[in-house]
Amino acid sequence: MPNVNLTKPRRVYSYIRFSTPEQAMGDSERRQLDMAKSWAARNNHVLDESLRMTDRGLSGYHGTHRKKGALGRFLKMVEAGQIPPGSILLVESIDRLSREEFITSFDTVKALLSNDITIHTLDDDTDYTKESLSKGLSWKLFGKVESAHESSQRRSDLGKANWEKKRKDALDGKITARRDPAWIKTVKNKDKRYVEIESLNAIPEAADAIRMIFDLKRKGIGKDSIARILNEKAAWTPPPNANSKSEGWHGCYIQKILKNPAVMGVLQFYRKVKGKRIPVGNPIPDYYPKIIEPGLFHSVQSTYKENKGTGGRNGKVRNLFPNIIKCAYCGGAMAYKGDGRHSYLVCDNARRGVKCKIHSVRYDEVESSILDNCHKLQPVQVLPNPDEQSMLIYAIQQRIEGMEAELRDIAERIGNFVNAVGESKSPSAREKYEEKITELEGRQVEIKKALENDRQTFDKEQKSLQSFTNWKHDLETLKEARDPITRLKIRAHLRRFIEKIDVFSVGHIKMYSRGYDKEKRHSGDGEFLAFTLDALNDEYNLDLPKGFLEYVTERRMSKKGRFYRVHFKTGKIIDVVPPGSIASGKKLICTFPKTKWNDIMPDVEKLLQEFRASK
Repeated sequence: MPNVNLTKPRRVYSYIRFSTPEQAMGDSERRQLDMAKSWAARNNHVLDESLRMTDRGLSGYHGTHRKKGALGRFLKMVEAGQIPPGSILLVESIDRLSREEFITSFDTVKALLSNDITIHTLDDDTDYTKESLSKGLSWKLFGKVESAHESSQRRSDLGKANWEKKRKDALDGKITARRDPAWIKTVKNKDKRYVEIESLNAIPEAADAIRMIFDLKRKGIGKDSIARILNEKAAWTPPPNANSKSEGWHGCYIQKILKNPAVMGVLQFYRKVKGKRIPVGNPIPDYYPKIIEPGLFHSVQSTYKENKGTGGRNGKVRNLFPNIIKCAYCGGAMAYKGDGRHSYLVCDNARRGVKCKIHSVRYDEVESSILDNCHKLQPVQVLPNPDEQSMLIYAIQQRIEGMEAELRDIAERIGNFVNAVGESKSPSAREKYEEKITELEGRQVEIKKALENDRQTFDKEQKSLQSFTNWKHDLETLKEARDPITRLKIRAHLRRFIEKIDVFSVGHIKMYSRGYDKEKRHSGDGEFLAFTLDALNDEYNLDLPKGFLEYVTERRMSKKGRFYRVHFKTGKIIDVVPPGSIASGKKLICTFPKTKWNDIMPDVEKLLQEFRASK
């Protein structure tokens, strides 16, 4: 007989779970909810819909629903006493509650029953309580829990076997029915089970769109901006089910494409581990039609790693140096601030009152000074309509960056295999790992040889690119550009060769007029200044008055001595001196593309006049 309560109404909570997309597309959620409503009404209970609990696509076998889902939150509420004792948790069947191993499943059941929560299963109309378990229902519950786990275990084993078969078929040049990328056009042969590799073709318009995506990304354009550009210009649009959204391009799908090795023709199998997709086995090359060269693909992946944790929308792209420009005194980021007329860079730590003082510099001065003295800056790579030679240099540089990124990836993989060899107790497994190491080391040699050839070609082509005069002209054009796309390209271009920029907004904070005090560890710049002034005095008989060196030193420890220290990724460090500053540094005045620098020193005659006037 059904358990019907005709006395005191009780509060009922419905828990619904389904783990597959097919169930979500179907009627599973509505059916389970209708069953809950009908049962509560039939038994004179109150269904609490304020706490509707649905775990969509969360696995009961792996316990994801308990760790991250609505069931886990409900269990915490029960433990905290937020769910009234005597309440009923309604589930379609016990396997909706858990498909984990018996011990773990029983812990979930125990947590509910020990807090006086009744579990009611709709499929067999049964109440599980502390009392009913002691009266013989325990064996029924244990049997259902064990059966649910065994069923999931069996499906998991079959899935793994099916996965292994798919991988073997792929290695043999065949694939079973699977979901290929939306840009792949599949032509099936007479065999219903297999599709020949030769019949996997890239849709031409889609391939053009993908090339555009990678080109824009490498130039520093964000995924949402790329989506807008493609919605205006691309001849191919992904179907809605590829985007999982409405029609047109979306940023999330752009990112999927940028991270998908299938664009290189590579098939990579994945397995979910603790909710994350983990690559399994080696990539299978030449499986799909190749659209993007490996060098460009790896270069973009390297950009993702460098940008990790530095996200944020680009807006009007006012600042060309986010994440690489720092306060020289505390190492904190320099924040961009504008008052409507002028823009400034301010130490973010100082702005928040943390271990630094407020010192600001004009942003336009910083930008102009850096761009004027970046010998590696190639305006022709950023400006629209580059000439043929510039495009060739750009393509070579692209390959170089990609090969460098691939070498870093291979080194990381070799390290992982070396660790696996040391940890593995199986001789056959160690042998397999060592084979992979040998294979990767062979690939390393190939890449290094190609890399050396490309570097030599790059140097040769760059030397004949253009004159210094044309470079300065293009630079001025670049500095005047204010459209977001060009500014984003400049930003990405700068980050390829600049490691960081230190802003000395008030010059050196510790300078002394004579000598070098090792105990105080001050900058040696004061010693250099003293030596230079002495040399000038001897050569030109300037008759430097007493106290002049101390006067200059003090002024160089103020805004009058500001300068910007650029750390290039090659290891070279240059101090750039803005107009009006009396700091020491370097200035780029050379025949492009050779790198030569002139020393910048204060105007001693002018400083002498100011010093005498101050007296």
